[in-house]
Amino acid sequence: MLAGVAAFSIGARPARALAGACVDPRVRLEGEIDSKWIEPIVRVCEDLAKMPGVDSAARLRIIASGDQIIVIVTLEDGRTAVRRLQAGADLRTTVEALMTVPPSPKPEVEAPPVAIPEPPRTTLPAQEPASAAAAPATTTMEIGVAVSGRLANRPTYLSLGSSAYAGLRVGRWLVGVSARWDAVQRPARRSTLEGLAMDSFGTGFLVAGRVAGSNAVALDVGATTLLLVESQSHVKDGDDRAGSATDVRLGVVGRVHLGPRALRFTVAVDAEISPSRTRRTIRIDEALPPLPAWSIGLGLGATWGGR
Repeated sequence: MLAGVAAFSIGARPARALAGACVDPRVRLEGEIDSKWIEPIVRVCEDLAKMPGVDSAARLRIIASGDQIIVIVTLEDGRTAVRRLQAGADLRTTVEALMTVPPSPKPEVEAPPVAIPEPPRTTLPAQEPASAAAAPATTTMEIGVAVSGRLANRPTYLSLGSSAYAGLRVGRWLVGVSARWDAVQRPARRSTLEGLAMDSFGTGFLVAGRVAGSNAVALDVGATTLLLVESQSHVKDGDDRAGSATDVRLGVVGRVHLGPRALRFTVAVDAEISPSRTRRTIRIDEALPPLPAWSIGLGLGATWGGR
């Protein structure tokens, strides 16, 4: 039949040859189809009735577009797929892919239920109710104070001051606020402006988690943010240079709590850095030394509350 159609198409217009060869009501041809598409379209029309799994309600439109064609397939549920083809060899695989419906999976055969013998009843000792084990984590208040020393750099400063924090401990997590006052802060080198007075004060937030703990020893590790205000002043020969600067610090902190009671001895180690000063030098005044970009601290104090 294909040979006859091909011979017929040589002496006839493409549209007339296709109209006589493609009689499937599901197929609709539109426009002047290029002659190179006659044989592929006729073959699809013949094979469409024999394709396995074809959606009986699907409709196929073939629209001429120069030497190309546009294939539009509309399924029963209204979904539409559009493909533009350039080669006749792609027509059959495209139509088959768009108009066939995948087979439904075979239902799984359920295995017959297996009767499980009931174990003999025995009297068990009283146990704690399951609801007690699933009880929510307790929330307690925790307060800590410490005397701290710090080493800051670029240039190097040594300081002595105090710190404090307060927060809520929920289970193993602690969320709270903190404050630090470096009351005495001096350059490590004596050659740096004799008589320079400097101090800093900051407040921020902390989040810490308990990574290890027992009744006698507990370790918390967390992160901190601090808004720090640093002040410098220097008077020489009647020339008074003074000012302050505000900086944001990001840091980490670790605390070891010693003692089984609510009031415990605490050792804290922390480190912080100024993101705005990592690549540039900040001065309050050109006559004053630069402000430090990072610092580390060691604190000794006490903690009340929490566990």
